[in-house]
Amino acid sequence: MTLSIQRTGISTKTITLCVPRIAAGCADRGTVRRVFTGLGLGDVDSINIRHCANATPENDFCTVRVRRTNVRGEHERARTIIDRLHSGRSVSVVMGRGIPWWWKIYLSR
Repeated sequence: MTLSIQRTGISTKTITLCVPRIAAGCADRGTVRRVFTGLGLGDVDSINIRHCANATPENDFCTVRVRRTNVRGEHERARTIIDRLHSGRSVSVVMGRGIPWWWKIYLSR
C-alpha cells in the first residue's frame, strides 16, 4: 500500500488490486468500475485491462487502483475485504444472472 499526499494536504491511501483472469471481451472499464465501486473500497482511480501473453487466449489481466478516501468510516464489508487482501488471500466476487461468473481479486505485488 502506498501513501499519497494531495495538494490539499489530506492524505489518502491508494491500493492497487489485481484480477488475473477476466474473460476477454466480457469486461470493459465500465463493468470493472461498477464492480469495484459496488465493493465500497473507495474511488476507482485507474483501470488497466490488457491481454496476458502467456495466459490462455480467452483471458485478460486487469489492475485497478483505488483511492481509499473513507478509511476511517468505511463499512464492515470493505474492512473485511481489505484485511483479507493484506493477509495475502484472495477475494472472490460473484456476478451475473443465470449462469454465475466470478473474479478472484488479489492485492497487486
